[in-house]
Amino acid sequence: MHSSTSNSNNSGWGKSWLLGLLIALFLLGGLEFAWRINGHQPDIVDDQRLWAMERSKAGTSPKEIVLLGSSRIQTDISMATLRRFIPDYNIINLPIDGTCANATLHDLAEDDKFSGTVIMETTSECLMFGYDQKISQQSYVDYYHRVYNLNVEANRLIATFLQKNLTIINPYLNLIKVTGDIIRKNKWREPNYVTTYEDRSRLADYTKLDITENKAMRLIKTEGHYRKLLPRISTQLLQDQLASINTDVEKIINRDGKVIFVRFPASDEHWDMDERYFPRDKYWDTIAPLTKARILHFKDIDIINSLRCPDTSHLDVRDTVTFTSKLFNEISK
Repeated sequence: MHSSTSNSNNSGWGKSWLLGLLIALFLLGGLEFAWRINGHQPDIVDDQRLWAMERSKAGTSPKEIVLLGSSRIQTDISMATLRRFIPDYNIINLPIDGTCANATLHDLAEDDKFSGTVIMETTSECLMFGYDQKISQQSYVDYYHRVYNLNVEANRLIATFLQKNLTIINPYLNLIKVTGDIIRKNKWREPNYVTTYEDRSRLADYTKLDITENKAMRLIKTEGHYRKLLPRISTQLLQDQLASINTDVEKIINRDGKVIFVRFPASDEHWDMDERYFPRDKYWDTIAPLTKARILHFKDIDIINSLRCPDTSHLDVRDTVTFTSKLFNEISK
């Protein structure tokens, strides 16, 4: 039989835990409020689980459009505008930042259930080197086929719900990064210029970014990458790789699907660099006879060819509606 002293101790511990919980909730709520009033918003963490959830939707609807590519299509496309253009289509968003979509195109080609339209943002670099390990999407494809299951999906759904509603769990606002900004800049962390949404689309507001520093770092990194590729760049490599890629294109077309390769905007120094290493007349304008995919280039589309990328590689959120409208008007022709 428990003594009254024991009951009193249990009651005291219970009150302590409750008080601790209330204090924690108060502090977290205060921090959430502080981040919100300083312009921070919830942000979705884009990981392999979220990509796999999107991939699982392919082949489930008679009307499907799959978006493939890198951060350019992920950032430049206005999903709201696209949905207004094609409200009766299932839109599947499968870009991956810093990669080329060759492996995902192959995966869709091997999927007999898929017979939709593929819009693949790509470059001459990706057509030649898209299966190189550092820029390939193969690890995501493997994750989908080997790891993804209902348990993974359930956990990702919970994570998405929390990330949609709480700013304080955003990795951008972790303690190390916040402390680093306080030490280096003597101020709280500024709102992130990029926001990722549940459908994996992104919007970039470059007014929130030190564009000079960002652009300089991007160009240095890109030039170093291109220099490493330079000894292997050739028309023969392009032809060889396109022969393989076109096999995948034909499989999708033979199931009454469509494949469209699109060169998305780049500007200023980035475009100049692309032209030095991968001149358009040599490595893009020559690919149409080598594939059954439809080929579009941003330089050939009115209005789009005048849009500028603040960081030289991605469009600002204020231009995405215009870009999406003009691009899909062109695709619909």
